[in-house]
Amino acid sequence: YRYQDWLKRYGEEIIGGLLREHDIIITTAFDLRGVGGMADDFCRSRSDTDWDKFVAVMDQWGPWEWHQPDVISHWFVTTACWFNEFMIFWRKVFIELEPFIHSEDAHDPAYPPRAFDYLTERFFTVWLRREKLKTITLPLMICWDAK
Repeated sequence: YRYQDWLKRYGEEIIGGLLREHDIIITTAFDLRGVGGMADDFCRSRSDTDWDKFVAVMDQWGPWEWHQPDVISHWFVTTACWFNEFMIFWRKVFIELEPFIHSEDAHDPAYPPRAFDYLTERFFTVWLRREKLKTITLPLMICWDAK
């Protein structure tokens, strides 16, 4: 409820203004240069097999730049047009990918139940950079109540 109040108060004034000048508002990227970048980190900390399947499916729509120095969270705000384009494309990828993601070689027990969350962030990162959208980065907004 508190987030909805914030959104009503600042939505048009701040967010609307930013979206008139930018295609998408993103959060600060998570730097992975110290662990070899996005692809190496995923294989080391999540699942080599799931990564290989992800890349194979994505290559149908390639080429993609997999050697990213960071990963961008899929917490973003954009226009309906860009949101729809992203989601329509991600749905195509998801439908193709879903039968192959089994996380059998998961390096972290927290990964398998959230495999597609992690894959969506990697998809978002390479998609966003390939589309060359005009972005603005804002710190992650915490929209839940502290306990």
